[in-house]
Amino acid sequence: MTMNFFKTTLFTKSIWHLICLILLGSGLISIYYRQIMNFDTLFNSDSVYLSVLFDDLAYYQGKLSHWFLTPAPYFFPDMPIFFFSSLLTPSIYHRFFIAAFLQLASTYFLAHQLRQVFSTRLCTSVGLSIIFILACIVWIPQDQSPYIFGFLTTYHFGTLMLGLGFLTLFFKSLLQPKSKPIFISLSIIAGVGVASDLIFVIQILLPLVATIFIVRRYAPTLPNMKQQRNYVLAGMIIGLLIKSLMTKDHAHRYLLKRHKELFQHFFYLLDILQSWIQAHPLVSATVFLFYICIAWHWYQLYRNRQDNQNHRFLLTTFVLLSPPITIIIVFINGLISLPDWFNLRYFQNLFWFPIFFCWLLLDSLPTIKKPIALIILVSFLIGTIFLIYPK
Repeated sequence: MTMNFFKTTLFTKSIWHLICLILLGSGLISIYYRQIMNFDTLFNSDSVYLSVLFDDLAYYQGKLSHWFLTPAPYFFPDMPIFFFSSLLTPSIYHRFFIAAFLQLASTYFLAHQLRQVFSTRLCTSVGLSIIFILACIVWIPQDQSPYIFGFLTTYHFGTLMLGLGFLTLFFKSLLQPKSKPIFISLSIIAGVGVASDLIFVIQILLPLVATIFIVRRYAPTLPNMKQQRNYVLAGMIIGLLIKSLMTKDHAHRYLLKRHKELFQHFFYLLDILQSWIQAHPLVSATVFLFYICIAWHWYQLYRNRQDNQNHRFLLTTFVLLSPPITIIIVFINGLISLPDWFNLRYFQNLFWFPIFFCWLLLDSLPTIKKPIALIILVSFLIGTIFLIYPK
């Protein structure tokens, strides 16, 4: 009886996720091949970097050692995803779409993997799926939108994917402190993340360290994390060595490079954020509302501290700390050198976290009854179909 129920539940979940991926793919096909998106944004010298690299290595007997790789070489997951799409078709036009779908589909599953560590409730799973797909279909094609980077490789979105995988393994390591495979995987992701893109350190590792430091003061019963620290440090060191050797570049090269221009860069940053808010008031209001709600949720967890809520409190603190820490470090390092909206790519966590972690708020809601959940599902399917195939 129990086994049959488990199989039925697993089958139902698989069908649900398959339907969601079909809707996601259909939506992306609609906005891409009907050219709803701004193709000047999609096709430029940065975005075609991996395509040219693949063609040189695969068709023109080029050598990787002859290439001067970018400071963020995007070894993983960008290269495997785009190289796989390049194997399927010689057309750069189709390569972009295949890579984008694989990237967003992988992110969809990674977001659900992290959610499952904390919650298996129906409303959190369904809510995350709905919000993720609608955000991709509606927000990505908007002009000068930071969500467009989710459609592109080589624009630091892969860092968020690695971040979701890293956080999933990190919290699993807290639940299974004797599992060596989890710790080894954690070390590998840390190394790959650092070697691929130092934004991984800024968006994931440093905010997580700050989070642990803060939370341990208010939750002394939190497990000791020496093992996690040692494995992550080992992975980071190896990753930095690989990056330095492969890119002929060192990690300290950009630190405080343009500190004399910080005042001017501050106004550039304000101009970029103000332009985004004015161009997309509804989206910006949604993002702002999420952080208000997640801050209130954090306060409720802090006020009613319980040992069984320590991990949720840890994750909620991370969600709140990561965007401001990222913005501050990116700003101090002088990366905002021009008032160009493309600089939003450096702190995509600010914009994508409301999508990835919406389930934190949904999970705090009262239990949704099955008839209501069914109505929500049907409405979602009908609404998405109308969005994908307008008259």
